[in-house]
Amino acid sequence: MKAVIIDKLKGLDDCLFTEPVLIPKPKEVHKLSNHAYSLTPESTISHVNIEESNDLEGLLDADNEEAYNLEVKDERVRIYSNHEKGLYYGMQTLIQLMKNTRLIPEIRIRDAPDFKVRGVAQDISRGQVFTIENAKRYIKVLSHYKMNTYCLYLEDMFAHPKHPLIGSNRGALTVEEVKELDEYARKHYIELIPIFECFGHADNILTHKEYAHLGEFPGAQCFDASNPEYYSFINDYISLLSETFSTDCFHIGCDESFDFGRLRTRGLVKEKGRSTALTEVYERIYEITKRNGNKHIIMYDDVLRLDKGIQRKLNKDIILMYWNYASKKRHPSLKKYLNAGFKVIVSPSMLNLQRNFPDNKNSSSNIINFVKTAYDYRDRGCLGVLTSTWQGQRFHSLRENEVFGAVLTAGVSWSTKGFDYETFKQDYGHLFYGIKKEKLKSFNELFTLLSSSASKYYLKFLNIPLTTIHPPFGTYMFKHPLIRKNDFEELGDLGVKCLRLYDELKPGVLFERENFECMEFGAELAKYLGNNKKEDASYIRDRYEELWLRAAKRPGLDEILKRFDTLIRQYDEEAVKDPYLPSEWIWAREKTCPVKPRYFRKVIEIDGPVKKAVIQGVACNQMNVYVNNHYVGDVFSRFSLSVLPVKNRVKAWDVTRYLNEGKNVIAIKAFNYEGFKGAVNLYGQIQLSGDSLIKEIKTDRTWVTQKKMIYNSDDWRQLSFNDDDWRTARSYGRPPEYNGDIYTPDLLSGEVSDTQDYFGVQGHFYHLLRNTAGSFLTRLIKPFIPKIIKSLKPRIN
Repeated sequence: MKAVIIDKLKGLDDCLFTEPVLIPKPKEVHKLSNHAYSLTPESTISHVNIEESNDLEGLLDADNEEAYNLEVKDERVRIYSNHEKGLYYGMQTLIQLMKNTRLIPEIRIRDAPDFKVRGVAQDISRGQVFTIENAKRYIKVLSHYKMNTYCLYLEDMFAHPKHPLIGSNRGALTVEEVKELDEYARKHYIELIPIFECFGHADNILTHKEYAHLGEFPGAQCFDASNPEYYSFINDYISLLSETFSTDCFHIGCDESFDFGRLRTRGLVKEKGRSTALTEVYERIYEITKRNGNKHIIMYDDVLRLDKGIQRKLNKDIILMYWNYASKKRHPSLKKYLNAGFKVIVSPSMLNLQRNFPDNKNSSSNIINFVKTAYDYRDRGCLGVLTSTWQGQRFHSLRENEVFGAVLTAGVSWSTKGFDYETFKQDYGHLFYGIKKEKLKSFNELFTLLSSSASKYYLKFLNIPLTTIHPPFGTYMFKHPLIRKNDFEELGDLGVKCLRLYDELKPGVLFERENFECMEFGAELAKYLGNNKKEDASYIRDRYEELWLRAAKRPGLDEILKRFDTLIRQYDEEAVKDPYLPSEWIWAREKTCPVKPRYFRKVIEIDGPVKKAVIQGVACNQMNVYVNNHYVGDVFSRFSLSVLPVKNRVKAWDVTRYLNEGKNVIAIKAFNYEGFKGAVNLYGQIQLSGDSLIKEIKTDRTWVTQKKMIYNSDDWRQLSFNDDDWRTARSYGRPPEYNGDIYTPDLLSGEVSDTQDYFGVQGHFYHLLRNTAGSFLTRLIKPFIPKIIKSLKPRIN
């Protein structure tokens, strides 16, 4: 047995004993007396191997290397364990005892965790990429509260020397940075595990033209499993990641692969059936991962959830990460997976995506209930919990606000029975921030109000409890301020109240002052959205930049600051006529779209020599643009939580050299691969020589379209082509209809439009329903999808 012994403590007079605040709560805490001790310069510490002491009860779980006993008695601290990890956790408990009063009470603790795996799976690919110092701080916090696992959700955030384009200028982690973090994590008994998306959610990679051929279709988020190059590509990443991380665990992702079978793998699905085809893809990824030295392979469960064929056929050595973000108390899928022979890790969420502050009210219920369900199956193959954080859709909360959810997970997963959330919140305020006990009521009020602030905006527009739709905070945050109806006075009042409570508590914060400031910022965001004042927007912009850079690398920030700068500039406009893009969303006249091209044309007349001309395209999913038969560029896009597709779904091209005085033709070849309604939007500005007036090009009902023919020549792109038999295009209206607020850019000066975060969500939502609710239910709901999506959008004044 191993022990840490601290001798020569200074004994103090009897003091009033109070129950110490500890997170997680130890299994057994026994008061030995009212005595307390303090460390002195004469105190000594030794680390020894000894036989088990006769005067100390045995370990709660002698086979568990994380179990420890701690005894403070007779001017001595003794921490016992069978492993160094147990000693480390015993030391963390001792530190927490001293954080309570700086004294060490005479006490005996016997402790061991309920779960083998206790940790966080943190997205760093879609928002804030941590600095190495901030990641080390996060690791230290996790380990202090006895977490043992930290998963990094990477997508394109690993800089592979063989693929330098991927992750470039995005803050991608280098091999050297990962190794530095890995070594630091091991010293703190944290296992650092990569999550690399080996099949779905690869759109940060596939948005690059150089890698688009590896996707199921242009703009897809799913790899093309029928392409041999795909397996070579993921092997490049799996092999180097396996070499760089010291763990023998590897998370292959594979969630939400909605795009599988949409285009390039249609033949594969038709030949083998969807279940068999997908199982073979997963098995092949599994074999590649095993060949690279990994003993434990983890994957997300959602594709299996409604596919019994995959559940039966898939290799049972694969550990399923069962994610569910609802606060329900029953999770029947967990039992099904265990009965099928899988080992399972449950994954709740901190619900920090698209909010001013994490929705801790609902996420805490999700975490606690999910872990309590897992507790009942911990002896049947449920290994533990990895709570997810997501930073999708450009992310407006802050990394530091994720700490509470991590500590909560630590508390409930170490000692599940009898866990009480209300007590935990106050314990967190006292232990993490050092707030005095008499002020904890105010802290609880502040944290409860701030944690429920999201309900003040998303419930206003979404009156149905669909957890698949995220509260679109950024949608309202960056709406044009002079046309935004102020429906958020209640949220603003909440923010003001939280700031008063914050100011009351701030002087008494002894620890983690910088983290506490991030709570203040969540309240300031709420206040701004309620008050809608320019001076607040300018302050928020600068404060956001400051707090971001404390914890995260610069890449990703400037894109959001541009949105703030546009917002601030809009306050200065004296009058608002109509800021929205004048071009309309057009498509062929149809309700669904087979995977074949749709063609669009428009002849325009130019009255003189062209000085400069720029056109801009936006598409669901793909459009190729031609001017007078010259190919000028393409756009491929879809709904995405990732950063680069959001940026790349709007493209602009200088077409000055292609336009002539007189008649010209603009032509578009477009595709939609989701089987849902497609749409394209084209807008252009032309300045003639010697003329200050700007001529606009815009898609509308005057464009003509063809959907029956497939043209193998370029005749249809020619000005001379006879399009008399083409039909007029169908219009879905201008922005903000269909895909939300898209403002008119000054194309001639280099500006392009920005799109809303829910761009393309209609098709995505349809496929999400199909893959989670089944085909029959989806057919029933499908007619209502446009109305549901419209409820996400801010009202138009």
